[in-house]
Amino acid sequence: MKLNVLSLFDGIGCSRLALNKCSNIKVNKYFFSEIDKNCIKLTKSKFPEDTYLGAVENIDIKRLPKIDLLIGGSPCQDLSNAHKGDGINGVRSSLFYQFVKLKNRLKPKYFLLENVKNKWSKLMNKEIGVEGIELNSMYLSGQYRPRVYWTNIDFDEINFDKKNKTIKDYLEKKADKKYYFDIDINKIQKINKSNKFKHGINKICLIPRNLLKDNERQRRVYDIRGKSPTLLARSDTPKIIINNKIRKLTPLECERLQGLPDNYTAKFSNTTRYKMIGNGFTVQVIKYILSFISKKTTKKKQLELFH
Repeated sequence: MKLNVLSLFDGIGCSRLALNKCSNIKVNKYFFSEIDKNCIKLTKSKFPEDTYLGAVENIDIKRLPKIDLLIGGSPCQDLSNAHKGDGINGVRSSLFYQFVKLKNRLKPKYFLLENVKNKWSKLMNKEIGVEGIELNSMYLSGQYRPRVYWTNIDFDEINFDKKNKTIKDYLEKKADKKYYFDIDINKIQKINKSNKFKHGINKICLIPRNLLKDNERQRRVYDIRGKSPTLLARSDTPKIIINNKIRKLTPLECERLQGLPDNYTAKFSNTTRYKMIGNGFTVQVIKYILSFISKKTTKKKQLELFH
């Protein structure tokens, strides 16, 4: 099936990567909107054949062909528990309404919106016209990443991990010394030696604040036999313990957890890479949902009340 695709808040092209992995779909034309200069630079270099449209507010739909798939993940900073934002009407997260506006005007055959689980979900259901479905990346990757997907693609919901992927499946054979902390693990007082995993995650210990001046979440050290916590769009990354040594996950390992090709973001600084990767989709999840296009009729769970 050939599709004309419009990707909003495109980031580093995770939607494009997922589409390229779908055997049931061939992209005819791909249009994308993004404002981050580093993301734009990367995506243009990876997919020079695609058309950049600028900021979502400035898209001129009169210049577009019939769009078959509208896809995007509107900014979540004002909605996420990881930030203290202003909610759905915050400066960044209110861009959600741009997705709704374009969906209503373009009337694509398929649409897919991703965002974090939040207390405004019922309002978002009403605006989009379908109920959001929660799908966790942990069932398709080594990362615990709960997200909500609003779509009319009738995909099969999953709540189990067939391959049981864990952090250790994504690790480099030999990480550079710069990712290690100069910390004597024996001097950390509270070490969790149990095998109790919550959401597939096992927290081993906390790096003392005097050794790492960061919030509690960023000082957690995780068991590589479990899932990674959610990768965040910030200049740091989860910590792990290997052979009694604590280190960060490398950018390459984070790429793998998000389903990106190795060294996909390698031309940028590590700080930028961590932010880019944490802001993106989990490619495996998007591929999974899109793989149901044409397999079934589009979802009939439309909320008629809102039409």
